Amino acid sequence: MVILYKVFPPEELGIAMGVYGFGAALAPAMGPTIGGYINDVLHWRWIFYINIPIGVVGLTLAFLLLRESREQKEEKAPFDGVGFLLLTVMISSLILFLAKGQEKEWFQSDFILYMLILFLVSTPLYILWELKTKTPITDLRETAVF
Repeated sequence: MVILYKVFPPEELGIAMGVYGFGAALAPAMGPTIGGYINDVLHWRWIFYINIPIGVVGLTLAFLLLRESREQKEEKAPFDGVGFLLLTVMISSLILFLAKGQEKEWFQSDFILYMLILFLVSTPLYILWELKTKTPITDLRETAVF
């Protein structure tokens, strides 16, 4: 959908979104029927093989129609590796703490305690890093209330 917004002018955007919506609504309705027919007539593997020519056509059309001119290319900001690492550690430790806590009897387990400590340490580090870096992975300055 983002590509549609970038490629089509505002006066043609409604038609483009309608065609996209039609395909998005038709696929779940027709997919099981066509898949069942292919399974009956050919073999179940053909459900996967049939995607090869469709993928080739899609990649070819995307390559031909979605090229950006050299003037349209934006200068890309450098990747915030430290922010990404801190965000990954923060979210992963929180997920592990919440998912495995009951299984490991919460604070009876050293692993759960380490995950909680890691989350509590990485969260303020992540927030501070994102507020001070020039190219944050998540711009917290726009949403910050302080």
